[in-house]
Amino acid sequence: MTLTCMEREIPVNATAVGIRAHSFAISEKTERSSIADIYYFPIKAYQILEDVFEWNVSFKPNEESTWIQWKIAKSDWNVNEKRMPEFLSVNADELLFF
Repeated sequence: MTLTCMEREIPVNATAVGIRAHSFAISEKTERSSIADIYYFPIKAYQILEDVFEWNVSFKPNEESTWIQWKIAKSDWNVNEKRMPEFLSVNADELLFF
């Protein structure tokens, strides 16, 4: 998976990018936005596990990707009442470079 970062300087020695599981937000966008500092991840495959206070969702944005973790409080999203979103988004300032 490739991310193009326009709004953040990428450290020269960075070899990986990380995103905290709680940093993802549900997005109602159906296509990539023109806003450069927001990244959209389509959900092509997913698995949902229930925890005491939150939902733990593993998803893949494409077939080649490894599983990515998304965690969301049960008070913010109810898997039994709402459908799985088509996209999740994350702000560029939430990206962690390693």
